[in-house]
Amino acid sequence: MDTLNPEVAQFSDNWLTYLWPVLFLAGLFLLQKYLHLFDQKLMSHTRQKRFGSKKPWPLYAFMSLGLLVFLYNLFSPHDIQLNLHDWITFKWVVLILAIAVIFGVALESLTLFGPGAGFLRLGVYLILMAVYFYAGFVFGLILAVLLALLVLAYFIRYFKNLLSVK
Repeated sequence: MDTLNPEVAQFSDNWLTYLWPVLFLAGLFLLQKYLHLFDQKLMSHTRQKRFGSKKPWPLYAFMSLGLLVFLYNLFSPHDIQLNLHDWITFKWVVLILAIAVIFGVALESLTLFGPGAGFLRLGVYLILMAVYFYAGFVFGLILAVLLALLVLAYFIRYFKNLLSVK
């Protein structure tokens, strides 16, 4: 008796499965491009009117950290350790950088927007930073797949004479 669910099997081999990560990254790119409008909306509700256009640097930082962690876990001979006593220097550096970025965005939000709107901005940025950390993993996976395809195309192109049977 076949126990495979046909809806799951049909979705799992669909070409849209490979398109979702690309659409996810494109949507996050557009989100960070227009995130300054959220800051301007919050600034209009505060008494401070001195505000320059801020770049979403915490999102870039967390996406870079996610990409770095993915590439480290991809090329590292170590397994993922959750015990803090077995951590190596790389994981401590990533943790310290993540805490520094969180502290920096909290300081920036509270000094620019005050306590009311600053905590709202901090909450939104914390959620977005978690999403962008995951997006760093997705971006790393796409880069690894493209690198593997380039290596495969290189070997097929330059070593096809060795593969032919005479």
